Amino acid sequence: MVYHLEFRPYSFPLTTPLVTNHGSWEVRSGIILKLWEKRQDDCRDLGEDRDQNTYSKITYGEIAPIPWFGSETLEAALEFCQSLPSQITSHEIENIPDRLPATQFGFSSAVESLEFLKRSPNPLQKGALKIPLFIKGTLKNPLFSKSNALKIPPFLRGG
Repeated sequence: MVYHLEFRPYSFPLTTPLVTNHGSWEVRSGIILKLWEKRQDDCRDLGEDRDQNTYSKITYGEIAPIPWFGSETLEAALEFCQSLPSQITSHEIENIPDRLPATQFGFSSAVESLEFLKRSPNPLQKGALKIPLFIKGTLKNPLFSKSNALKIPPFLRGG
């Protein structure tokens, strides 16, 4: 399987620094991966116009290394991503070196999400995916009463 790849590093300050045995963690950094594959009914050459209608479902993964927990550094993950072509095969993903566990996770989660979407053309159809419903930053789920609804932090709501 050939996947198209784009990635973008991110970095944002934590509202409240997290203090660990390794010191104060004030900034969270990582890499967002974007994977998609070419639709089978499109016979144009790869690398042409990347119009969204030309490609199948788009999925994302995240490489979020925490070196003091045993993963690679952000720099090592970014260097690896920069060494990749814009099209990557499933074989290349399966052979990401073991010294890059956060990178392995980011790519494998994006691929697994894409495979799920391929198996379920409409993942939100009744019964296809059991997920809680978030409305205006509050979790709407029978497990939660109105008084103990789960509030979603603004950065996850996009607000």
